[in-house]
Amino acid sequence: MKNILKISILVLMIVYSSSSTIAQQVTGKAIYKSFFKVEINFDSTDTNPEVSAQIQKQLQQQMQRDYELVFNNTESHWKQLESLNNGMAQASSGGMVIELVGLSANEILYKNIGEGRFIEGKSMFEKDYKITDQLELINWKITSETKQIGQYTCKKATYDKIVETKNFSSEMEKMTDATDTIKVVAWFTESIPVSNGPAKSWGLPGLILELKSGDIQFLCSQIILNPEDGIDIKIPKKGKEVTEKEFDEAMEKDMEKMMKKYNGNGEKEIHIKIGG
Repeated sequence: MKNILKISILVLMIVYSSSSTIAQQVTGKAIYKSFFKVEINFDSTDTNPEVSAQIQKQLQQQMQRDYELVFNNTESHWKQLESLNNGMAQASSGGMVIELVGLSANEILYKNIGEGRFIEGKSMFEKDYKITDQLELINWKITSETKQIGQYTCKKATYDKIVETKNFSSEMEKMTDATDTIKVVAWFTESIPVSNGPAKSWGLPGLILELKSGDIQFLCSQIILNPEDGIDIKIPKKGKEVTEKEFDEAMEKDMEKMMKKYNGNGEKEIHIKIGG
């Protein structure tokens, strides 16, 4: 009788464990709006401050985009949604024209949270790349602060991120590297137990609904959980396979070539910073 009782309890425990696991399987689609702060400094005394302000305003408006995060418990893809603002942002004022190349709607970031890796498809300087590397391990600090985003109660988490920036000489012939530390702030909800979020953010015990990284902010505007038509997580396929470091090195070389091709006249030095 005792053996029968033990078997019954074991079967019940297995059934309960399986049911609990199934109940925790989450799929969904989340739409995020992006907000970019554009900073342009003209190192020239003959530049009208009103011209600079007008250009920054135009670029900031054009760089507002919508993104989609399609996810399950361990995988996701992140991509920009089709819109009139896709691609290049252009602003002009006082005879000056500035163009910024934005993300393409064809570029996809795939994350595998379970394996701690990502694959990112990028097109730069008319070349296709497939960046394959490990996700950054983020040392989040979860605070006691909470706020409401839509119907979800969210907790605040932060970490300090070291970023690299590049400055161009006034002759537009060489670049210098610099580092900066920015505060990253995330608001996540444990009501959606998925360790994921916008762009390459991850590592919290719930979906990140708002993320501010330097001058870039993503805010979730819509969530569809367990959609009836299912989800299709896409993985980038085409392009030269490189690591993130190899991609950065290739971009630096191409940018140096571009600077030499479009050699400046030495009258102005322009620093353009989008986000952090």
